[in-house]
Amino acid sequence: MLPIDPFDDHSTAEVGAARGRACIALGRLDGAVRMASPSALRLFGYRLVRRSFIGALADAGFAGADRAIDGWIARESPPPATPQYAAAEAPAISGAVLAALADGGWAPVAEAARFVARAAEHLGRAGTPAAGEKPLAEIAAEARRALVPSRPLYDVDDPLAWLEARVEGARASAAFAPVARDPVPIDTLAGIAIITPPPPRAHHWALGLAMGESLRALGLLSRPVPLAGSVPAAALRMDMPPRERAVALADAIARAARQAMAELDEAVRLAAHAAHALRTCRRTSRAPDVFAGIAGLGALRRTQIATGFGLTAMGADTILATLVSAGLVARAPGDRRGPYRWTPPPVARSTPWTISDMSGLLNEVDAAMEGLDALLARLSPRKAGPQEGRSTPNDTADDPDGPDGPDGPETGNAL
Repeated sequence: MLPIDPFDDHSTAEVGAARGRACIALGRLDGAVRMASPSALRLFGYRLVRRSFIGALADAGFAGADRAIDGWIARESPPPATPQYAAAEAPAISGAVLAALADGGWAPVAEAARFVARAAEHLGRAGTPAAGEKPLAEIAAEARRALVPSRPLYDVDDPLAWLEARVEGARASAAFAPVARDPVPIDTLAGIAIITPPPPRAHHWALGLAMGESLRALGLLSRPVPLAGSVPAAALRMDMPPRERAVALADAIARAARQAMAELDEAVRLAAHAAHALRTCRRTSRAPDVFAGIAGLGALRRTQIATGFGLTAMGADTILATLVSAGLVARAPGDRRGPYRWTPPPVARSTPWTISDMSGLLNEVDAAMEGLDALLARLSPRKAGPQEGRSTPNDTADDPDGPDGPDGPETGNAL
């Protein structure tokens, strides 16, 4: 376990607060995952695959990955351009991400990753690594060995401190820690200038993919939820003090857990909306599965849906027509070849009720009750009148003057 001695009193409180925030975020996420329905978890798996793409590309140096990922998945746009000093090309990173998630131990994420590998093969077209560089699949396996223990460690006093020590050990690998470049002389108009290029991006994105399995082995999660982006570059820098590295790692874990929690909340909301919209479908219908794929990944084409789910073109068209008629997915007007995107459900009322709103509701209730009274009056059987020469108890009870009039019964003595 990483000792707390290197920190002074102030640093100890700061590190402890950061670790506490991370544990709270992980506890909320784990509780929500335990309570989620199977349909919500299925959609959550697709959203985690998309979130893993975004987190891994961002850690590798790709700016704006969250805006470009939907178009890239649906073949609307090319892969993000590889920036200078990036860890690798975008297809190579996405292919390694899919392979790591497909081999994971949680069924919703593994099934979603296998679907994406079938439906969007262009995401996993990895290029040949440069001379002296490891394939990204080997780097992902090395990251798993660095963070995931061989057996569960539920008896560790401070799990996050243990995790910090493992991240500290991962800095010894050139795959995860930035490697300094040698100075390069450049001939300029003013003479020879010595420039030191910035270090290349390290593959710390692979450590984030293995973070979920490590947290499950430490007892902080019950499911290995992938937390891409949970190991920042600051946690691996040699020029930062231990306190800052510990706080950076704990804050990154808390932030990744909150992002996963937001994805789960959205998955629960969309799954409930789809269940209500598709309540007339048969239990064997594939429409909920197709909607989960579209809503989880952002957009999909008909050919991708047919390939990923093993459907015929006619079967995919039938399911998509069902989803369109239910108001769950839509396609851009006039774009017959464009992808299908999920339609956001109506937002629930968030403003407080006012007196005018309540008076309007009461008026509607009064009108509805009047209509109900009129309907009951029309449907109720009419009472038959009393027969001539006979009286009924009701006739006597309804007459306030009695059976013999206001003067009482006749006695036969007329005055």
